[in-house]
Amino acid sequence: MSAPTPVTAFAADEVIRLCQSEGKALVKDYWGHYVAFLACGETHAVIVDPTASIPCYYTMRDGVVLVFSHLERCRFLDMSGFTINEDHIRTLLAYDKIQNGQTGLHEVSELMGGQRLLVSGKGMAVDRIWDPRKVALDVHEPPAEAAAAELKATTDRVVRAWRHCHSDIVVSLSGGLDSTIVLHALAAGRGETPVSAAHFQLNSGDAPESRYARIACDSAACDLAHIYLDPQAGLQTLGTHPPNVRPYRQFLSPDLTTLLPGRFHHPGGALFTGQGGDHLFLVSRSALGFADHVRNHGLSAGTAGALLQSAHLSGKSIWRVLAETLPLLMGRPHVSAMADAVDGRQTLINHHARAQLDVASALPDWVRDPLGLPPAKFDQVSILMHMTQMREPFFTPSPIETVHPLISQPLIELCLRLPAYLLSDGGTSRGLVRRAFRGAIPEQIRLRMNKGHASRYFTDRVTAHREQIVDALMSGELQRRGMILRSDVEVFIRHDDYRMRDSGSLLLAYFAIESWLQTWVAMIGKPSSDS
Repeated sequence: MSAPTPVTAFAADEVIRLCQSEGKALVKDYWGHYVAFLACGETHAVIVDPTASIPCYYTMRDGVVLVFSHLERCRFLDMSGFTINEDHIRTLLAYDKIQNGQTGLHEVSELMGGQRLLVSGKGMAVDRIWDPRKVALDVHEPPAEAAAAELKATTDRVVRAWRHCHSDIVVSLSGGLDSTIVLHALAAGRGETPVSAAHFQLNSGDAPESRYARIACDSAACDLAHIYLDPQAGLQTLGTHPPNVRPYRQFLSPDLTTLLPGRFHHPGGALFTGQGGDHLFLVSRSALGFADHVRNHGLSAGTAGALLQSAHLSGKSIWRVLAETLPLLMGRPHVSAMADAVDGRQTLINHHARAQLDVASALPDWVRDPLGLPPAKFDQVSILMHMTQMREPFFTPSPIETVHPLISQPLIELCLRLPAYLLSDGGTSRGLVRRAFRGAIPEQIRLRMNKGHASRYFTDRVTAHREQIVDALMSGELQRRGMILRSDVEVFIRHDDYRMRDSGSLLLAYFAIESWLQTWVAMIGKPSSDS
């Protein structure tokens, strides 16, 4: 299958058609990374592609609507006109991955993926012209073998489409399933674009993944570079977070593109990742696929098989699967997986902010309301909010672009339309994509069920910089504003709770929030030097 042709310009009649639809036709008929600006008569529209690949924020100054991606680059603005949105900071303390249109600044809003900003003489309005729930409601359920073939063809097509945009590609190869799929899709049709791989190895107690990276690379006949990440490496100091619209934990992470071999440090070089695969191919141990099957087919010849598949996938008895799913089939509301994730991030440090948070109102509408979706598919839709974090949060001067080719609209839409139980073909997490790439990637990786993780890396990082982090949280802006309590930090650290699962990375998230706050406290009240 040939790759789509990159669009560099629109014909005049196509511009007219796009404007007549006020941008809806753009989302329907094209895909890629874009923020579109359309002049449609007296109305101007700004549209963010469904993957939210480019950050898009807007504010109004002196009656003029300003739209931008990186506030720290807008040096013509008087930053002293902004004020800190403490409610949103509390939301991020509860769960720093929440994106709901608000930002850490009262005066700035975020345009999310699939949303449209309409500006006219009547003012501003935001609506949604691409909704993942509505895509998922258009169920597509071919036989498993045909679904696997379609999934492979679509995956190969989007990966190779991105290949044509770059002159040199290195794949960030973890050794897992998704990055291996990306590497082999590139290598099978590499053409004139050089493809190699880099394995970022953690110098921590986490299980090494280098063996699997080597297996993947050898089978794709690609060069492999090992790049080591040291948890002891220095932590960014307080107040050096870029003056963006919200704090980002990535501020504390190394820019992987700067660690790549020198030949990639030029325009046209790109770092490809396997990000997005967990959300689309559906990493899951949920029993709820059975409820989806009954919702889609009623009691049918396939019901018993669907029950057994859900039991196998979840590791639960068929009676436990029935106990969990029958109430949902009888009408009990299902709370999304994202809402459960927020509850699971409560710690002794953030519990004070969490108590002041209404989770339902903090989450975007498509994460709160299933709109008629069955429970397992609604869970998949809701966790897409994690996937939209995969973009450049603040400006970097590196000429190397980071590309997440799996996070592409055609693949997203296909995986949303395929039922959750079909994506878990054979009662296996990511079962359909495993079937799809049988014979195309090494069996050791295709059938591998465990995943690498970085929990020890984050714990070691916190341990190495414990004094700096504790001082910041005990006597910083978060404490002064009453969002966290000094006594809670003392108890948390005294009991070494940060060594528990997830707590290490959460301390880094709190530290990033504190640094962002200190950046803005220093800036507010001081006009920009270029204003």
